[in-house]
Amino acid sequence: MRQMTASELRLAAAFGQRIRERRLELGYTQDKLAMLVGANRRAIGELENGKGKSYLGLALSVADTLGFAQLGDVSVSHKSTRRLPGGEANG
Repeated sequence: MRQMTASELRLAAAFGQRIRERRLELGYTQDKLAMLVGANRRAIGELENGKGKSYLGLALSVADTLGFAQLGDVSVSHKSTRRLPGGEANG
């Protein structure tokens, strides 16, 4: 795997921080979020800490689950039709 550039490291750290903040806003633990996106808690932790080991697909799934419409200037996903715990629609 190639090394991430300084710019990529900053973006990964900023993205991870946004993921963590949103997860906490929703009252999710890392375990709960991992269950919702089909990952494990360690992968969520690595993503939140800006580690390069996390996969783009996981990052996009997490962003979708947490309701991000876009990340910076890049659209992450359309409004999700995924149902959140409690029955409300995400998005």
